[in-house]
Amino acid sequence: MALASILFLLSSTPYKNCASPDHAHLSDLSISPDPPVHGENVNLKITMTPDVAITAGTVSVVVTVFGIHVPGAPTYDLCKDVGVSCPLTPGKPVAASVDYSVSSHVPAGIDATIKLELRDNSGTEFGCASFDVKVSGAEHGVEHVHGVEHLAALSSTSAQLSSTSRKLGAQPPQQQQGQQGQQPQQPQQPPPQQPQQPQPQVEAPSSLAQLLSAPAVIAAPAEPHNLPAEPQKEAQRLLQAQRLLQAQGVLLQAAYAEQPEWAHLFTAWRRQQACPPPQRGGSNSGSGSGSGSVPHQQQACLTELAPPAYANPVEEARRFAAFKATVHRLQGGKGGRQPTPQLADQHADKTPDEMRSFAHFA
Repeated sequence: MALASILFLLSSTPYKNCASPDHAHLSDLSISPDPPVHGENVNLKITMTPDVAITAGTVSVVVTVFGIHVPGAPTYDLCKDVGVSCPLTPGKPVAASVDYSVSSHVPAGIDATIKLELRDNSGTEFGCASFDVKVSGAEHGVEHVHGVEHLAALSSTSAQLSSTSRKLGAQPPQQQQGQQGQQPQQPQQPPPQQPQQPQPQVEAPSSLAQLLSAPAVIAAPAEPHNLPAEPQKEAQRLLQAQRLLQAQGVLLQAAYAEQPEWAHLFTAWRRQQACPPPQRGGSNSGSGSGSGSVPHQQQACLTELAPPAYANPVEEARRFAAFKATVHRLQGGKGGRQPTPQLADQHADKTPDEMRSFAHFA
């Protein structure tokens, strides 16, 4: 009872009961830190009073970002990992606590929905809590495709300006001595030394910016009925194109390494689009519209499937940038409670111009 009182003194987090039927009867949920801090673990505490006896079970964490199921969420043993002693007695309050590094899977400044699903030893859900969090931290600006394309050129122009500034800022030449037959000139007073203005620091373009400004290359072999007149030149062209594709592929991996949370979310979205939709009504699909659980078969698909490849690294980089912009737009559109939650659908990697074109020809 003392522990339950301490939990109530903590700042409670608003949550929704997503179990139907509900046998856990959650009375409090709190997270620490609130909001979660990017790069740190989150501690989740719940208080519940079950109305059925539970001899064994699990507590699963399900994380979604605008409908994207984020892989890597843990599942805990209810009787061993969350500070609860089994069996759970009907009508007796218990407190459970789990730790989860949600911030390592969600970009800073983006909302995530966390669900705690409680299941008994048969896999039947007897309790569920859902709540929204925003991972705090420095928010990254939206890299719009048309805006980032000019970063490489901006860097080159800035380098030229810096070189010109160094030339203009060179030390004045030494005073020439008077030539024979000429009157020596009076020594001139040196001009007052002006304080040097700090040169503006120009950030080097990211790997993603470099890719977005690069030409797309497709090293496709020539058709048998359309062989070039000079096969040696064609072979050389193909070799150069393949080398360029390989270099762009390395640059793409560097772009993902620079933004691992976004790369993780982008891969999760691509897998979700390629995986078959979950079948409703199965034993593991959960009941009720708010359960949000993922069937085991689809969970394996979301974790293990290699998503279909794009045409080339440049195209994938453009889709990655468009996906980030879409998520930022969804985040910015959450100004109020909306009856229908916004989701990152199958068009999340399209630009606004492409979406307008689709709508025009639809």
